[in-house]
Amino acid sequence: MMAQMVILTLPRALECCERIREVLDHSPEITDMVTENPAESEKE
Repeated sequence: MMAQMVILTLPRALECCERIREVLDHSPEITDMVTENPAESEKE
């Protein structure tokens, strides 16, 4: 009975993993305009 539950939920879990991988691999289009050292810009 446990094996049957695993077999039934496996395809669903694989689809979820694929969606999670797509989200983690996505690179954002919006970039922050931050200098490497913010303290330097305050001195200027």
